[in-house]
Amino acid sequence: MGKIFVGIDLGSTTVKAVAVNGKVIASAIKPTGANPRKTGEVVLEQVLAGSRGDARKLLQRVTGGYHFLPMKS
Repeated sequence: MGKIFVGIDLGSTTVKAVAVNGKVIASAIKPTGANPRKTGEVVLEQVLAGSRGDARKLLQRVTGGYHFLPMKS
């Protein structure tokens, strides 16, 4: 398996995330709502689940704008 990259955008109206390995293997989008950090965690989990867990093995942390979301082991 090649490297998997995950990108996340915590915007003011939506949170978007994607996992790619040369092609899109998982993506998710959700309205930001009142708690951007929680929404970011939910969207990230959806993308990781969509990548069959392969991306989780490679990630140490995810950055997005002004904050970072620590990865749970």
